[in-house]
Amino acid sequence: MKQFGDLFLALDSTTSSNQKVAALVNYFHCASAADNAWAIKLLSGKRLKRLVSRPQLKQWLMELTELPEWLVLDAYSTVGDFAETVSLLLPTVDEKTPVDPAIAARSLQAWMEEHIQQLPKLSEQDRATTVKNWWQSLPQQSVFLVTKLMTGALRVGVSQGIVAKAISQFAGLPKDVVLHRLMGDWQPNEDFFKALINP
Repeated sequence: MKQFGDLFLALDSTTSSNQKVAALVNYFHCASAADNAWAIKLLSGKRLKRLVSRPQLKQWLMELTELPEWLVLDAYSTVGDFAETVSLLLPTVDEKTPVDPAIAARSLQAWMEEHIQQLPKLSEQDRATTVKNWWQSLPQQSVFLVTKLMTGALRVGVSQGIVAKAISQFAGLPKDVVLHRLMGDWQPNEDFFKALINP
């Protein structure tokens, strides 16, 4: 998740299309095929499903921080983004010495497939316990991203064209070929990414 978090920050901190493409190409070189597939899905406009409601997240945040509802709502009103509000109000976890290294070290694929997408299958009590554990075990940047992914609200200034251009540069393929391969309903997995970049 840290690799994807670094990519998100790089994309969010520039308005230059060339810099965004360069950040994506660098990520594709460093990440696994499965993580690359998930990053493409998350960044190319594929709509995510909301897996946890905001009222539930707000309640769990209040329970963890022991802050009153009015203060949480006031912070949210000031910040303007709920996931960022969560990451700012929770006690900071040191990225270099995470509470639970196993949680901090999970890949993007593992987060999405084995954890975040499994939340609806849990009872409400187990879901609350799981999310609170994540929040208490992750550094601020990862808390922000995981919360965004749970709520289906991940947005960053990247168009499908920029993503396709980065894949084109990475794989040495014409951009229109990449765009064609990104059409339709596809599953973000290792096989998809390998087929996507196949000459």
